[in-house]
Amino acid sequence: MDEFETLLNEISSRRAQQSPGPEPTNYEKFLEAILRGKHPPYCELIWNGEAFHIVLQLHFQKAPQIAPMLSQDSQVYRREAYNRFRKVSPAHQPMMHIRVTVKNWLPITAEVTVKPEAAGIFRLGTAQLNEFQNS
Repeated sequence: MDEFETLLNEISSRRAQQSPGPEPTNYEKFLEAILRGKHPPYCELIWNGEAFHIVLQLHFQKAPQIAPMLSQDSQVYRREAYNRFRKVSPAHQPMMHIRVTVKNWLPITAEVTVKPEAAGIFRLGTAQLNEFQNS
């Protein structure tokens, strides 16, 4: 079993242990969508500090038919994105707006901003942003 499958099994077993406990948070659903690729091939995954949304990006030219990416490379990209966003503490999750652009089921870019109403409470310094980007 490879690392990706191990991680998915770990998430499933944690869920099974928590049942019939509380449902996963919206942020956990956001992370799981990134990791499992449960979204359209071209879309944005948006965390607005409270809820998670999948926004479909429409392409008006004929898009190629693509199967979900399950290669080792795609697993590496998904896991990297998952691990970075997993580091956002529960205290900071409501204050952040995160928009992940997905192309061919893979997260390719992310825009992370602090919500305006939280700007006076929570400040991301340059060092923290660089750490987030380079981690």
